[in-house]
Amino acid sequence: MKQLGQIVTTMDRKGLGAIAAVCALLGVYVYQGHPAFFERWLTPSLDLGAWQAWAAQCWQYLVAVVLMLLLPLAWWRWVERRPMPELGWGLGDTRFGLRFLAVAFVVLIPVLWINAGSPEFQAEYPLVALSGASWKHFLGWQLCYAVYYFAWEFFFRGFLQIGMARRLGVLGAMALQLSASTLLHIGKPQGETLAAVAAGLAFGVVALRTRSFLYLFLLHWYVGCLTDLFCLIRSGAAGGLMP
Repeated sequence: MKQLGQIVTTMDRKGLGAIAAVCALLGVYVYQGHPAFFERWLTPSLDLGAWQAWAAQCWQYLVAVVLMLLLPLAWWRWVERRPMPELGWGLGDTRFGLRFLAVAFVVLIPVLWINAGSPEFQAEYPLVALSGASWKHFLGWQLCYAVYYFAWEFFFRGFLQIGMARRLGVLGAMALQLSASTLLHIGKPQGETLAAVAAGLAFGVVALRTRSFLYLFLLHWYVGCLTDLFCLIRSGAAGGLMP
């Protein structure tokens, strides 16, 4: 009991509280942020027609913004009382970041094209079929993606990787963001879930190198946009995008 007391009194309670809060936030996100929750509890009597799936996904993105962006920002401001740049909220190493994006944008094109040929990916993306009805619908959906990916990358690579490295150490913060972001991909195509492991590692390293999550947000958004576009093209469902 004496040894247990020593462990309790010497542990970083704020760090432990932050980890527990992260687990709780992600638990709420998985259940209350799921599109099925929106369809079952919030719009059971509404007939949104073709817009039902779009509205349900936007609900998920709204929950993500609250849980992954606004609440962590409030915690950083009122509990940690640390400056925003320590969350990667800035351009950081612009030279390295832009070079990284230029290389990644080119290298990923053939990879995403090959992935889009998989029936598993075509069945998953785009998440909203209506986004392929026209270029206006497609671009509108990609803007919805942007909001979601900004909150996602801020949370995992900004808040958890860059921000929590101060309390958990670089390795501890890497383990936390990598495991959490990978587990949230369960239910996606297997190739995407496995790729999330490599991406989590690489994104974590780039976040530390650039001291910014913004380059990773742009890359994640780029991947999401091209995945949707390539899946529509390769599945033969891109007719609405043609002039």
